[in-house]
Amino acid sequence: MTEAPRRSNPLLAHDEPRIALPAVGMVLATILVGIGFAGVWVVAVNLLQQSDDVVRAGVAAAILTTACGLFSTTATLPWIPKPASTALLAWLAGSGFRMLFTLAAALLLYSAPPAGPLGGVAGARTAFLLAVAASFLLGLLVEVAVVARVVLKRLAGVEPAQR
Repeated sequence: MTEAPRRSNPLLAHDEPRIALPAVGMVLATILVGIGFAGVWVVAVNLLQQSDDVVRAGVAAAILTTACGLFSTTATLPWIPKPASTALLAWLAGSGFRMLFTLAAALLLYSAPPAGPLGGVAGARTAFLLAVAASFLLGLLVEVAVVARVVLKRLAGVEPAQR
């Protein structure tokens, strides 16, 4: 019996560089953005002389987006070296999950009854939604900058045929 000829896959013709995403940088960026956003929110709201409900809504939004960002970042296991395309696809999926988790949690807090422990969020729903959107986008932009800087640095020494 003759063996069938092996067909090569042109997409796998070369070894892809393996990279580990900057887990510590991603986690630190997420935490620092959350803390920074909450601080700026408190100062801005106090300068504009808004109510305490608006302050609580912004801080709750910063905590919410930070928690969702940390969960989605650690869920993708960025510290484990993977082929570059797989690592970046996992990071992209984590960003999608971050958006879904943030949206779901924000909807739950937005729908909370005003006579509960989250009454401050219910008292300033518009401010809460604005803070969630701003905090989410700021966190995502900072994470993109952290990941892009490290990935470009790691792929700089790779031959163009292997990119």
